[in-house]
Amino acid sequence: MKRLLPIFIISFFFHTACNVSTNLDVQETVFTPRDSIMISQEATGRGFTNGTAISLLSIAQSGWSDWETITIENLEEKEVHIRTLPELPGGSLFNIDTSSTKKILNPYERTSFKVRYSLNKAGSIMTDINVKYSVDKRKRNFNLKLIGSLSGIQVLEIEEGQPDVLLAEDGIASDFGYSPHSDVTKTFRIKNNSKSRVEIRNTVLDADARSAGFYMPAANVSGFINPGEFLEFIVTLPDQKMAEYGTGFIEITHSLSQTPYKAGLCGGGKTIPLTVVRKENGKDIPAVVPYKLTKNCLDFEYNSSAEEKHLALKNTGNAVLDFTHISYEVSEGNFSLIKKYADDEKIYPDGTADIAIKFTPETGKWSESDIVIKDDKTGRTYTLSLTGSGFKQPNNLDDGGLALWLRADRIGREHVTKDSAGNKVLVMPDVSGNNLHARKYGEIGPTYNEDGINNLPALTFSQEKESMAVTTQADTWIVKDAKGTTSFIVFKVSGGTDTRFRTQFVVSASNGDTRVFPHVATSALYFDPKDGLYGNGKTVGKPLAYRRFHIENTFFSGPRSPEHSRQYDIPDGTVFSTVIRYNSLIQAPEENVHFFINGNGSQTGQTPMGFVYSRDTGDLSSNVRSYGYAVGDGRGSRRTHHIGPNENTDPCKKDYAWSLGAGHAYFSNRVNVQKPYNGTIRNIFIGSNAAGDAPFYGEVSEIIVFERALTDDEIKTVNNYIAVRYNTVPVIDLYAENPALPPLD
Repeated sequence: MKRLLPIFIISFFFHTACNVSTNLDVQETVFTPRDSIMISQEATGRGFTNGTAISLLSIAQSGWSDWETITIENLEEKEVHIRTLPELPGGSLFNIDTSSTKKILNPYERTSFKVRYSLNKAGSIMTDINVKYSVDKRKRNFNLKLIGSLSGIQVLEIEEGQPDVLLAEDGIASDFGYSPHSDVTKTFRIKNNSKSRVEIRNTVLDADARSAGFYMPAANVSGFINPGEFLEFIVTLPDQKMAEYGTGFIEITHSLSQTPYKAGLCGGGKTIPLTVVRKENGKDIPAVVPYKLTKNCLDFEYNSSAEEKHLALKNTGNAVLDFTHISYEVSEGNFSLIKKYADDEKIYPDGTADIAIKFTPETGKWSESDIVIKDDKTGRTYTLSLTGSGFKQPNNLDDGGLALWLRADRIGREHVTKDSAGNKVLVMPDVSGNNLHARKYGEIGPTYNEDGINNLPALTFSQEKESMAVTTQADTWIVKDAKGTTSFIVFKVSGGTDTRFRTQFVVSASNGDTRVFPHVATSALYFDPKDGLYGNGKTVGKPLAYRRFHIENTFFSGPRSPEHSRQYDIPDGTVFSTVIRYNSLIQAPEENVHFFINGNGSQTGQTPMGFVYSRDTGDLSSNVRSYGYAVGDGRGSRRTHHIGPNENTDPCKKDYAWSLGAGHAYFSNRVNVQKPYNGTIRNIFIGSNAAGDAPFYGEVSEIIVFERALTDDEIKTVNNYIAVRYNTVPVIDLYAENPALPPLD
């Protein structure tokens, strides 16, 4: 008899969409603490625990079933010693082949043995099989029951010049691959293994298969099959359905059983269904994160010396992944792939193949590379992005304290929704480890911009009702009763088409009651030919002179923009990184709040933007506002504030100038703030205020919050990370001595 099925050696797998039992499920819900190994069946992918039964599915051959492979996997982080290879009782109608079975399994290592059974006895036959092993010299036994019964019908995939492949019931799927420019058609046969005539009453595709685009040109395949013969049919996946990976089943209703025979199908999708995992306590833990929307990223973070990560490629699809047809490319020299899998290795659904990747950092350099894996058989590729740095990042400060780290480059496909305006952001991930993700807060989310700032992703805010927010509930806070905070915001102003004079909120925080640090906003200034700079009132027909930004922790009452004041012109497209440090432990006459802008690894922040004094008692801190003009010369010296040509004694006309002391009546008659005020952050709003009526126009790439006041050196460390990635350029002077205004008519 023709050998119909080559039996593959299984690479252990867990769960597929084909209702296969899973290693992960079994570990979590079935395994007892004494089970240190897992036994699984190649043809279906099912995993079995101590005492359960395996129904063998092999095809008949010369009085015996074909050999079927059973896999043993070590689930421990220790060695497993197989004291006695799998045994069968004497006089058994089964054969066992353990010639290739290993006796010592390293952590998570696999081995296998083969079994077959006699076809000379009618009906089903059964036997017990025993595996004796030990872990840390503790002896254990693993017992299974083998059931041999040649299946009445079986489905085979037929390909010219290739061995016939069995599609075991609820087992490995037939993969149609990815072919965006042509249909793919495959031929299948229903074989009658029984000794009597079988009626095939109906052969159809289930709802999932039809939804995925599969169809059968000949509907309702049916008929009678004599013993040893077959009925043939074809299934097609059209090119217009190749964009997405889809799965489903062929369902065959027949006279030998009340339940249909189900053979798996899968196809489409230009990405290989893979992920990268690491082993932990016998489980597969995801090792990659989203990156730049379309990539999966393995982040080595900061390293001062070379590091290797030992990982595994995991097959998340429903078909076998055959490495005979797979190649890879690495694009950057700081990373190298140490190839652990064999060229002819196969990964079964939810199975793994070991790999190791080495990162060799360069001091002060951000390293980024892609490993592109190509599957010539299916036409799919998989891109693994690799990142790492030779300098410290925000989560590498010795004293920690990272409370929030929102990064636009960590936005993946699952974080956006597609509409006519592009990818609208639903989630901006928090990578601090605290899972305080920013989510869509307005009517719509901002637009994902892959080249937002220095060719790195950013959120683009371009219209009203676009905003994001980190909001907490119950007993959750971003920062709770801290003695100090330090915040970093990376943004770029575009101005937009909104010419109204109103505040545009980049970032605004709240303690659940009132505004706290961090807060950064912008506003537009207009020019009147008669009165010069113009802010409050009608702006129709008045040209935009320039734009400023300011940092504050709550609004003052009373007017906020004088007719004449020195302001800070923000050119569209300039990238800013602001730092706001609050330290309640510092007492008057020293400053307890500092603002910095565009620093780097050698400077805390070029030209501090403002200082805030605590009250003389040390108990209260004035409400503060720092406009975008400098109070220093960039070298630590302060300078006199220039007020404007029409200055007078009204402090409001001085635009809250920092020349006013903390005890000045102008400050003391405003709402004062207790020290703990800025140490509690409950919510952070991005791209607008909490009411959603002060939209920002521009890009935001990162927001970083620490629940303590960082030292100057720590601020330099974080600024260096920002400067390297976003090319923020230090500035010496934030404004011209005589701001350029539109010419008079």
